Amino acid sequence: MSRGLGDVYKRQIMYDTAARCCELLDMRIKDLRLNAEHPIAYLYGKGGKTRTVPLLSNTVQHCKRYLQKFHPGEPANSEKYMFYTVLHGTQNRMSHDNAANFIERYGLMASHKCVEMPKHLHPHMLRHTRAMHLYHNGMPLDLLSQYLGHASMETTRIYAYADTEMKRAALEKIDAANPTVKTPIAIWEDDENMILRLSGLL
Repeated sequence: MSRGLGDVYKRQIMYDTAARCCELLDMRIKDLRLNAEHPIAYLYGKGGKTRTVPLLSNTVQHCKRYLQKFHPGEPANSEKYMFYTVLHGTQNRMSHDNAANFIERYGLMASHKCVEMPKHLHPHMLRHTRAMHLYHNGMPLDLLSQYLGHASMETTRIYAYADTEMKRAALEKIDAANPTVKTPIAIWEDDENMILRLSGLL
């Protein structure tokens, strides 16, 4: 039960922060500011770059519940990794393979109930999904780029391109489902008198 609950929190925090898998696995308890006026998390990205990610109230509650369950009594400045595995009684940083395995496991379970869910889910899909949701809800590309920790705006533009292609695919699907729909014929076609009346010439 604890393992399943822990996985739920990991998935939710990974989605909420749109963190890269390695950024989430490198996160330590001290990197969270859950009781600040404006809660944030520090993420350590590519090239040793650090960025701050705002945490919404739901995410803060997920983090607090996870800490209460899996890090009881740990101080806020603890150096312990937020997410870990236990080997021979010792807590170790969770590996990328461990994270990928539990994400894929739950993706497979979900695919049995939702046919649109990919069977081979991987951690980056949560980041990508969060980015698409933020973009669809109006987050500007430059702000989204900062939020995701992209070094170049060109990387972030992929989401705008993907959004356009999704719309194109939806339109093509609609057209394919209605192959017999024809362009309506104007009622005035070949009716010179009606054309003149509509033009105000009669």
